[in-house]
Amino acid sequence: MIVLLAPQASTRAQDTATVRRKTNPWIIAWSAGVPGSGHETAPYLFTVGVSFTEQVTARPAWDMSVVTMPYTLGYGAALFAPRIGGAIPVPLASGVLFLPSAGFSAVVGWSPEDAVVMPGAYAGIAMVLRDSARGSGVRAGVTWHAFPDTRRAIWLAEIGMVQAIR
Repeated sequence: MIVLLAPQASTRAQDTATVRRKTNPWIIAWSAGVPGSGHETAPYLFTVGVSFTEQVTARPAWDMSVVTMPYTLGYGAALFAPRIGGAIPVPLASGVLFLPSAGFSAVVGWSPEDAVVMPGAYAGIAMVLRDSARGSGVRAGVTWHAFPDTRRAIWLAEIGMVQAIR
């Protein structure tokens, strides 16, 4: 008789029902902003919008936003400004993220008489302060936008409420 002494191998198969694909949470911020150029601000052209930033650590992430200017609706025109690009979320402390970003932006406007699209580029910085347990918090930042037909960059300073989703 031969007796083999070896640890018993597990015969259980992997349960695919419990395997989850790891997803990155997104930071969503509803915001209000004030545009300007140089040292001049235009508070009557305030913006409302939403931004989406993929939350990863110290590597490139998606960064997207769309804002509108309610003031233009009073004149029968609609104005939207989408942007899409990348950010590098840098954690500074627990619940504190610094977000440098850059990418493409545009101004899209239309009225019953006309429509216009101005493509451009942007660079920006933002800071996110949030409660790690709940995921809610505040995002504040500024983006600078360059368009072919403008002499100076147009900036947009924004502040908003944040919620992280998975």
